[in-house]
Amino acid sequence: MVAANAPQVSQQEIESWLWESANILRGPVDPANLRDFVFPLLFLKRLSDSWDEEQEKAVAKFGKDLDDDTAADFHTFKIPKGCHWSDLRRAAAGWVVNPDGTDTATSGRFERGNPARVRIGTRSMQLDEAVSGYRAMVTGAAAGRYANSYDLDGITTARSPQITLDADPGDLVFNASFSYGSTATSADWFRVWVEAEDGTRTLVHQRLAASRYRYAVYTEVRVSLARWASQTVRVVIGAGDVGRASLVEVAVDDVRIERR
Repeated sequence: MVAANAPQVSQQEIESWLWESANILRGPVDPANLRDFVFPLLFLKRLSDSWDEEQEKAVAKFGKDLDDDTAADFHTFKIPKGCHWSDLRRAAAGWVVNPDGTDTATSGRFERGNPARVRIGTRSMQLDEAVSGYRAMVTGAAAGRYANSYDLDGITTARSPQITLDADPGDLVFNASFSYGSTATSADWFRVWVEAEDGTRTLVHQRLAASRYRYAVYTEVRVSLARWASQTVRVVIGAGDVGRASLVEVAVDDVRIERR
């Protein structure tokens, strides 16, 4: 099942991705053994798509009241945590979702993908674009039958690969969209931390929701990294829908360290 307003992928894009994948495998893998790599990936992708279709039906029926036990009744098989296709895509991109193993999100976990537009009336709660032009980190890239089909429920976090800073580092720069419905409260949030080499995290950016609609729009954020000069750090992003039942969507893209 593909959402009606999901982003369209052209045949040229698909052929380009397949060609790049073939080029990666061509050197280290004997052509006769390519099927040993490709067929399991195709199988995992189909399993993940089927699981997503079943999850959408569960969300459509129970909405915010959906829990893990109830959702399990809708699934014909179980995909272990961290083994979904989207988890594989995130790992390949270098970002790790739920790095501490403490996330509580039952839907809308961070994933890296091309977001589909989520609307309420004519206004967007999730934009169908990424600032970089391709694959933002979003709380549920798909769009379902309802605005809250794939929105965030619970807490989700993601951590970047290690970044080694020089003695005079430039700013951390990223673009973020934090949107929410009228039932949101200040208990719902979007946060960014810098994690030092010893694992200590410092909150460097925070947005709190309010009881009114805020529609999706990317804004640029700059954070000085001077206090972490000459250190190896990571960037951690997090979002929470932990107040009363509400619609919360987050997108983060174009994360970079500027050169001086």
